[in-house]
Amino acid sequence: MRTFVQTFRDHLRDAGASHDDETVWKTLARLQILVFDFTAAGSATEELARDRAAQVLPPEDRAKAASLWSTLTDLALEVAANGGDRDRARLVADLQAKDFRLAGDRRFERVRAAVAEAARHALADIDDRVGNASLGRIERTAAVHAALNEGRYVEIRGDAGVGKSGVLKHFAELSGSQARVVVLSPGRTPAGGWSAMRSQLGFDGTARELLADLTTDGAAALFVDNLDSFDDGERRTVNDLVREAVGIPGLSVVVTARRNFGVDEPSWLPKSAVDALGRAPPVVIDDLSSAEVLS
Repeated sequence: MRTFVQTFRDHLRDAGASHDDETVWKTLARLQILVFDFTAAGSATEELARDRAAQVLPPEDRAKAASLWSTLTDLALEVAANGGDRDRARLVADLQAKDFRLAGDRRFERVRAAVAEAARHALADIDDRVGNASLGRIERTAAVHAALNEGRYVEIRGDAGVGKSGVLKHFAELSGSQARVVVLSPGRTPAGGWSAMRSQLGFDGTARELLADLTTDGAAALFVDNLDSFDDGERRTVNDLVREAVGIPGLSVVVTARRNFGVDEPSWLPKSAVDALGRAPPVVIDDLSSAEVLS
């Protein structure tokens, strides 16, 4: 205890504050000191901490709880040495860099389910069949994946009827098996900006909070189908989300548009936000290739 008091006094002195006996006593009297037995063999406190660590991991990753706790311990020592230079977003980014996927904030569980349901419905609207055959467009889907290695914004372009939306659908479904997705399409996007979408979802947070939460398991994607057909009110909602996506590491934006979108008239997407995301080369969809016809 003497060492604790002396260390506290030294910190006050180093900060240029009063550090006489009376000041130290009055300050310590306002603190609540919690004692943990992390260093004891078979520590109940450490077991509880590991159990808490398991609760923030997806069910399939809960075997990593001990490793997560060890990582958090190391980060706590690093943060203490730097005077507490982490907020929640920075901590989540640190953990993602160490290949931990997080389950997301429990407060947002209901809205995550609503976003996932809306994405399923929007993708179900997209017809990717010709007769009884489903068009997988595996080569094109792979091209979208490759494009995302060069930027977080990818356009799938092509003339009407070549299957742009089908490629987006297959890529979104593939992404949805590993990450969370948001899908916006004409007629299924609330008009009037983020405030309208927030009201429809029954969400009381910000767009950034929602998008950041969707990326806690490592990555997420915003899919916008058929840019040519959004009305003015829907465009405001899309633009609000695209702007917020810029500040969310791990969030990509994939859109479909006709080949001449943004050529005959300026694109309605926010240029500064798209540039900040990093424009990947567009993926151009032409007629079915010979390999796709045979498959």
